[in-house]
Amino acid sequence: MKYKRESKEKNLSRVREIEKSLENPLSLIPQCLDDSIFCPLSSYRKKLSGIKEREDLEKLSRSKDEFLRGIGETFRAIKDEEISFSGLLKTPHGSATFYKKGDTDQYVLAGIQNSGNDIFRMLAFSRDVLSGKLTIYSAGDYYKGSCKRSAPERDFIEKALSEERILFHTNQSGELCTGQGEESFTLNIFNIPMVRIYSGSKTSTVLAILKHILTQDPEKMLSYSFENLNGYMSKKERDIFHRYVSGELRDSEFIDEIMKERIKNARISGKYIIGKNVYGGIDEFLSEIPVDQDVKDLFKKTWKQGEGIYIETPTARKFLEAVWDDVGETIIAGMFPHVNPEELHSLKGNPAEIIEKARKMEEVEKIRKSLDLKPWSQPSAYLYDLAVAFRHGGMDEVMEKIQASRLTDQDSMAVQHAFISILGKGDSSSWMVSSDGKLKGEMLVPYVKVILNGTPDEAKKAFAETAKFLR
Repeated sequence: MKYKRESKEKNLSRVREIEKSLENPLSLIPQCLDDSIFCPLSSYRKKLSGIKEREDLEKLSRSKDEFLRGIGETFRAIKDEEISFSGLLKTPHGSATFYKKGDTDQYVLAGIQNSGNDIFRMLAFSRDVLSGKLTIYSAGDYYKGSCKRSAPERDFIEKALSEERILFHTNQSGELCTGQGEESFTLNIFNIPMVRIYSGSKTSTVLAILKHILTQDPEKMLSYSFENLNGYMSKKERDIFHRYVSGELRDSEFIDEIMKERIKNARISGKYIIGKNVYGGIDEFLSEIPVDQDVKDLFKKTWKQGEGIYIETPTARKFLEAVWDDVGETIIAGMFPHVNPEELHSLKGNPAEIIEKARKMEEVEKIRKSLDLKPWSQPSAYLYDLAVAFRHGGMDEVMEKIQASRLTDQDSMAVQHAFISILGKGDSSSWMVSSDGKLKGEMLVPYVKVILNGTPDEAKKAFAETAKFLR
């Protein structure tokens, strides 16, 4: 135990504060929620009610009970006009000073002598709490205890959250809530629902509440309940809850870890789940998912038998994201058999983006095969690419490809000039094309028009004719 020397003024102020609390010693005792005659709090009230003279408080210093002896010792200590040193008790919630004039437990003394502090005042009953006789709730003007494991009223939770500056609201069901979000759980005290905590909460609601509770074992008095996947709890959740109560996890992290664990267990058990609904089989599950039938068929062929799936909502995006790491490459290869597998493998993005890119690649590949042109040089290959782009996506796709091009040879620039002339688009890079290149581009125009709009045979013939201009 550490001591500190107080200034005369500070000492006098503290003594007067303690004297005022001892004028009504019953005010030191919280109200009992259980109204039990065997409650330590009831016993203390009865004992202190029998004291008629304030000087009789000193006699309590001979009591075998720590709380009563602490009152007596406190009275003796503040009577000493020469007292100049106070004890310094460090707690997780700050330091409390107290005067000592005997052998009473320092926590009990600190609690009695700091009755104006809604956190420290609970320490007066720390011995009874440690022995399992009491649980104390203290927040603002709410100061109550329980000897029969009774939960506090809602008023306590509201005051505790307000003291810790945590925003809360009441939902349509009348529940007290913190945070926002899709997932949530209810925090219970002695199995009584107290507050619903949502996944958007970035703080630790449980620590804020526990700061205002003195109990023998926080994890035994607290419990939680989720609405989702309660059939897939595991022993590992005990460790996750321990980390949450000890302050290692915030609200959002606790919810995330619990749900990940339950989803894993649900999948291992072979269940197909959307949100709160568990489906009897894969066909029933897939009937809820708005994806093409060919995707469903490919999925059924490749998904491991006996392995389950969980998605939050029945959307194509959620479904594809849930299965993509396992069967995404197989699905996309089956959907687009004409695309080079290496090109498919190189595609980046989320599943929906990859499918859209692959779909475009297959459409382009089909057009390329229908034309079946045979380029003989870089400029002729560039002409082929722009022609395919036009047949696939029209003028806009051609311009996208032109704007992305980095040309260095005049023949390729001539091809570009021909397309720009046909499409009627200006080109800021036209100054880079030589006069011969522009002339060559104009000469290519009639052939390019046939390549863009003619039949495959006509396009093939016109393409071969451009060899007169393109090296």
